[in-house]
Amino acid sequence: MNLDICRPSAKIRQMLMGACLVALPCVLLSPADASVLLYNGSSLSGVDGLVVDNNSYNVNFVLDTYNDVFAATPPLFLNNASLATDAASSLLTIFSSNSISNVAGVAGGGGISVVVPYQAPDNSGNFLGVQDVYNITLSNAWAVFGGSPAISDNLTYGHNVLAVFAAVPEPATWAVMLAGLICLTGFGRYRRRKRAGAGLAA
Repeated sequence: MNLDICRPSAKIRQMLMGACLVALPCVLLSPADASVLLYNGSSLSGVDGLVVDNNSYNVNFVLDTYNDVFAATPPLFLNNASLATDAASSLLTIFSSNSISNVAGVAGGGGISVVVPYQAPDNSGNFLGVQDVYNITLSNAWAVFGGSPAISDNLTYGHNVLAVFAAVPEPATWAVMLAGLICLTGFGRYRRRKRAGAGLAA
């Protein structure tokens, strides 16, 4: 058996080494370094790479009802009040450290409530969530609402904004996917060259 046929060519080995070098910064990059505020100059519409309990999430802020926003996909922290509270605390840190006072275009006279929901509406139309509240008139500062308040599903006006979370693949996962894609591409080229060479030899 010719072992050279099974051995990757120098070109493929170079491609694999290049993939590793490209992926290395992604693996070494900590989630805390990846947080990006989606700010248009007047209001914050979301946060990419928000770290909650060492996991990264993309967040969109939506001024709408629970039933509208989560009609197709339930909130990420459904039935997990503890994780929703940690997510609210992470948002609180982002809001406070960046002097955010206008979220999703809402500029309520008494403040803005950003809700991290963790329970679907009950028969009375109320759902449970954790609120970050920005009080303009009193303290000009963000604070987490005490307890787990029930929020009416029809409160879409004024200052109630829903925080919609989506999980982000870990940097190591992206690196593995990238390396796998490069390997498949390189192996396909290697096979085609071998077949072409065998055809010429015949």
